[in-house]
Amino acid sequence: FSGRVHRHGNDPVCLCAAGAADHCRGNRTVVLTQGHGPVVVCRRVDAALHVQHFPVSAVANLVDTNGAGDAFVAGYLCGVVRNLPADRCTELAVLCASYIVQEVGCSVPTRELNFTLRSP
Repeated sequence: FSGRVHRHGNDPVCLCAAGAADHCRGNRTVVLTQGHGPVVVCRRVDAALHVQHFPVSAVANLVDTNGAGDAFVAGYLCGVVRNLPADRCTELAVLCASYIVQEVGCSVPTRELNFTLRSP
């Protein structure tokens, strides 16, 4: 699971992420989700902007999208507090959201979730 680093050019999603990341002083990370489209992660580190796109795999059994954003944020922040790099945080976030959308309502899936966190 690795993102593509590139210049944001005129892509409005990338420009939005870059603008938000560049708006504040200090290091900043902005994450934009686009449903089934790629996740855009823009990081401002020491005045340099790094934009990455992470693909999102199709979910085999899409049932309900309620709670997908919350699950995504929970997964991403789980990676952040474990000091994982942005690609691993995004991978975990997408995994969490993909489990939630395969269930009815905003409930945690009844099957056991097994997140294997490899060393970065």
